[in-house]
Amino acid sequence: MSIKRGVENQNKIQKY
Repeated sequence: MSIKRGVENQNKIQKY
């Protein structure tokens, strides 16, 4: 489930 974590990390970066 490391891909799901990477997707959430990218989502947070895009939100900034």
